Amino acid sequence: MNEKVKDLREKSEQAVRDLLWVEGRWNERRLQLEAQMKKTLRNELGEELDRLKALHLEATKAVDLAEDEERLATAPDRLPYPEGTVLVEWSKRRGWDRLEPSGRAAVQVFRLGDEQAATGRRARPGQIVLRRLLAGDKPGKRVEIWDENPAWMSNRWLPEGKKPEKER
Repeated sequence: MNEKVKDLREKSEQAVRDLLWVEGRWNERRLQLEAQMKKTLRNELGEELDRLKALHLEATKAVDLAEDEERLATAPDRLPYPEGTVLVEWSKRRGWDRLEPSGRAAVQVFRLGDEQAATGRRARPGQIVLRRLLAGDKPGKRVEIWDENPAWMSNRWLPEGKKPEKER
């Protein structure tokens, strides 16, 4: 190998080592400065930031509570049937041309602390829901939210003893 090429290659390798060393120092110093900056900002603005975050959280909770109370207050006017009425779900089974009863539920105004399933849509206090009934007419955890689509729900769910007017 040519002596000139060998010298150039050594200089290039040394330049790469130097560059990597400087980049390492650069990153180390940047991290030190960022930590120092965060500490300074925390000392200067930390208390105010914490206070404002707590105020925001408190205001958000107050708005949510007011909305829940408003929904609860207007819920009796929005009830499609008296609370506790048992409704039967009518749906077509695969391969069948007629509607068949496929489930039962009771009309309920969802209140704070009411139990619901961990999966699926979550009801909020004041919403009209249909609580699915288990064997022996025991209320289950699963709820269908009537408020989300009342027109569709009123065609699918009918009071016990009433049959659909027409086949869909």
